[in-house]
Amino acid sequence: MMKDKDDNLDMDSVLSDILLQYSGIPIAYFGQEIKVDESKLGEGIYLVLVPKDELEQYKNDSSKDYSYLYKDGKKLSEAFFRRGGVCSGFKEGYCKLIEYDPSNKKSGGIHVIIDAEGDVVLEATEPYMSRLYHIKGCIAKLDGYYYNLLTSEKIIKGDSSVSSDDYIFVEHRYDYNKEFKTGVYKISFETGEYEIFEINK
Repeated sequence: MMKDKDDNLDMDSVLSDILLQYSGIPIAYFGQEIKVDESKLGEGIYLVLVPKDELEQYKNDSSKDYSYLYKDGKKLSEAFFRRGGVCSGFKEGYCKLIEYDPSNKKSGGIHVIIDAEGDVVLEATEPYMSRLYHIKGCIAKLDGYYYNLLTSEKIIKGDSSVSSDDYIFVEHRYDYNKEFKTGVYKISFETGEYEIFEINK
């Protein structure tokens, strides 16, 4: 049913609500650009841009989106954070960001995974290296190793893997450094607990 003109429907407001499902894509509406809020990550956590007077080490940097991490109105850290190119917010309780030392720009950005409390639970070993992946549930992979994000425990280094809905199966056939027991590791996405099945060599 067509609405009367007297209904004063706020089309900009309606459109903005619809666009909240997208992430930071500028969209023109009747010649006016509307951009959704990129700061919200989920789980009550969001990014707040660092004031210019606090960006002394980064004042000549071309990037403009260094931010503090907040949860429910409280700043969680003095570190700077950025979303990075592949961040789409929280997924199953975890989010990947890039963390920076405010006092030392030369230290570079470190890829990290944070939990729903905003705590860093796993971080890359070298600046700007992004071999850090949140796979599913509480399982992540860094430099070939699989980790339990609930404990930050290193579980296994995998040669190959396959997944089901609830588990990931990681083969560890050779262990020249005697670091782990060889076998196929059946790892729970929900808890990170695992059991090991022997491999017939």
